Amino acid sequence: MNQDLDAYLLSREGELVSLLRDLVAIPTENPPGAAYDRCTGFLMETLRRSGLTARRHRVPDAVCREVLSDSGDYPRYNVVGRWDTGADETVHFNGHYDVVPAGDGWRFGAFNPREENGWLYGRGTSDMKGSLAAVCFAVTAIKAFGIQPACNLELSFTADEETDSRLGIGHLLRAGLIDPEYAVVCEGGGGTRVCCGHNGVLWYDVIVHGKSAHGSRPELGINAFEKMARLVAEMEGYKSKIGKRHFQNLDGACIHPTLTIGGRFEGSREGKVNSIPGRAAFTLDRRVLPNECVEDARRELEEWIRHASRHLHPARLELRCRSAYQPCFVDAAHPLPERFRRAAASVLGKPVSNKTSLGFNDMHFFAEQGIPVIGYGAQGENDHGVDERLSLSELMTTARVYAHFMAGWGTK
Repeated sequence: MNQDLDAYLLSREGELVSLLRDLVAIPTENPPGAAYDRCTGFLMETLRRSGLTARRHRVPDAVCREVLSDSGDYPRYNVVGRWDTGADETVHFNGHYDVVPAGDGWRFGAFNPREENGWLYGRGTSDMKGSLAAVCFAVTAIKAFGIQPACNLELSFTADEETDSRLGIGHLLRAGLIDPEYAVVCEGGGGTRVCCGHNGVLWYDVIVHGKSAHGSRPELGINAFEKMARLVAEMEGYKSKIGKRHFQNLDGACIHPTLTIGGRFEGSREGKVNSIPGRAAFTLDRRVLPNECVEDARRELEEWIRHASRHLHPARLELRCRSAYQPCFVDAAHPLPERFRRAAASVLGKPVSNKTSLGFNDMHFFAEQGIPVIGYGAQGENDHGVDERLSLSELMTTARVYAHFMAGWGTK
C-alpha cells in the first residue's frame, strides 16, 4: 500500500508545487497582518475541494484589541478543516500562514515565487507555507486514494505566529474551537529529526529612568546609562547561577539555560554628546529548559533584578515582561513520536531520531492543554531572510511523511 501511495503522490508533484506557489503569492506579512482574508479564504476552499469540512473563524474584535491596538484595520482569521472518520481519536495538524515582512534585495521578488535548480524561492516557502501545502496535499491524496485513517484528521491554519500566536492557535485552543487527542505542529523538526519539545522563553524590557541635565553640570542630573551599566554587571551573577543547571537533550548532549542581555538597547530619545542621559533601556531573553517552569523562572529573575536595582537609587527601575512561554516536552517513547518516527523512516529509508529545540514554537500551546504534541515540517533555507527558499524534493518528502503517518495511524 505504501508503494502505491508514494506512486500516487509523486505522480501529482505538479499539483503540490502549484499549491505552494499560490500560497506564497499571497503577501501575508505580519506585522501588520496583511492579506489574511484572502489567504484564509483560499485555504478554506482548498480544504473543501479536498473533501474536508472547513470553517473560518474570525477572532472577535474585542479579543484582538486586548493584544493589538490597531487590529481594526487588520482582522485576524483562523481556518479549521476536519475529516471525521468516526474514530475515537483526533490527530490535529497545525501551521501558521503569516510571514515576516519581505524586506528588499530579492532576486525574483518576495511574493513572485520562482523555481530555479530544484528550489522554489519566495517569502514563506520554508517558514512555513511549504508545510501547509504538504499537509493539504497529503490529506487530499490519502482521501482520493481511498484510505480511511484510524483517526479523525483535523487541520488548522492560524494567524500571528510571527508575533506571538495568541490570536492564532492560542485563540483556537482557549476558545474551545479545537480539542484533539494528539497534535503535530508543522515545524520545529524535519528530515530525520522529530521535535519532542522546546525551550520556553521570557522576554523583558528593562528601563532605567534617571534625570537629564547639561553635560557641563552632571551633578544636576541622574545618569541613567551609568546606572544601567551597574545593573547589567550585576546580571553576570545570575547568568552564572542558572548556567549550572542542565537538561539532557534527546541526542545525549546537555543544554543549559541562557540569558541574553541587550538584544535591543537604547538611550534617551533626545540624547546628545553633551547631555546627561535621563533614560536607558535594554532587553532580556531568558531561555527556560524543558525541565524548568516558566513561572518559577520568572519569579527568580524578577527577584534578582529587583535586588540588583538597589544600586540604582535615586534612578528608578521599570520592568516589563513582554512574553512568557512555557517549555514543553513529550517522552520520546510516547506512541505519538514513535508512530511518527516510523512513518518518517519508511519514507526516508534511514533511522529517524528525536530532538528538543533550543528555540520555541507553537507546540507549547497544545502541551499547556495536556495534549501530546510533536513538531515536524519542511525545512528550507534563509528563513526570515532575503531569497528564502525550499527544495522541491524536501517539499514532496515532507508531504509523503505526513501521508504515511496519517494512513498508518494506529499501526503497531
